[in-house]
Amino acid sequence: MKDNALSEKKESIAATLMATKKITELPRDENWRFNPKHVQTVASQILEICAQYGMIPTINYMSMALGVSKPTELNARTGVTACDEGVVTVLQEYARICESVTMQAAMDGTVNNITGIFALKSVYGYRDEPKEIVVTHNINGLLGDRKNPQEIAQRYAEAVVIDVEPKDLRRITEGDDGDDEEEN
Repeated sequence: MKDNALSEKKESIAATLMATKKITELPRDENWRFNPKHVQTVASQILEICAQYGMIPTINYMSMALGVSKPTELNARTGVTACDEGVVTVLQEYARICESVTMQAAMDGTVNNITGIFALKSVYGYRDEPKEIVVTHNINGLLGDRKNPQEIAQRYAEAVVIDVEPKDLRRITEGDDGDDEEEN
């Protein structure tokens, strides 16, 4: 059983290496930012290679195929760097495909769901919590009407049975703090 699992892992690594090698060997165009047809061809070829080798397409594959860094690809996709509008559209479409495949793989167990969640958060901007939390506090609405603390103290004093001398009870209820000399 262990040998079978090890063999599968080796095959998976070999497939990743072969797919990555093919992607990095795709034809390059130095003026890719202004050539939407080239970028579309590259995107299609990446998707075909990924399907052939059972790989999940990634943004990283696109930057590798174009021969640029991930930040350079991101700047082109988000419009920070001057690019042909068609190139931006193709890069955004490719990113949505990568996102959808990653999400589906995480949901159906193709990849470890933690790996999928990590990728969706770090690459595609998913979040666990809302950006803004709006909380309104209405203490009276949540806890009922607020009572006067003296009324609450009086209710508890009446409800609690204590063993005290009548003179001590009078002193307590009349607010005498007992600092005066004791009466005999």
